[in-house]
Amino acid sequence: MTYTDRCLTILAAGILLILLSAPIALISLWVVLDSEGGAFFVQSRIGMNGIPFRIYKFRTMYAYINDA
Repeated sequence: MTYTDRCLTILAAGILLILLSAPIALISLWVVLDSEGGAFFVQSRIGMNGIPFRIYKFRTMYAYINDA
């Protein structure tokens, strides 16, 4: 990856972060208001060369649901 490619990638990521920050905030607020618990689900996964990393996802399932 050349220096120009790296700069364009960082610029595109910054622009997308700015554009998507409002929808991410609204979805987070919706999840928090709709159910108890946090808006994000954090999970550890194993990546390339066995290096663990954390992945953050919106929590889409209810916590502590009793089907009985």
